[in-house]
Amino acid sequence: MSEEPTVQDIIADPEAHYDTPQAVLKDTKLDSEAKRKVLDSWRLDAMRLQASEGENMAGGEPNRLGEVDRALRDLTEGAK
Repeated sequence: MSEEPTVQDIIADPEAHYDTPQAVLKDTKLDSEAKRKVLDSWRLDAMRLQASEGENMAGGEPNRLGEVDRALRDLTEGAK
């Protein structure tokens, strides 16, 4: 039997746990603060990927920076 990932596990590797940044927003097991941390981590990964692409060092994985930014915006607007 596999264990449920901890919030720290999810923050460390969001793409291993979610197909899209919007899926983070739909996860009812996470509170708003945890969702923000997960999306912030995903954003940092996407920014690193974008920098690698600029240096022709990317491995062909999709860059989801725009999707992550939209999800963060949605989270912020939902908290108002």
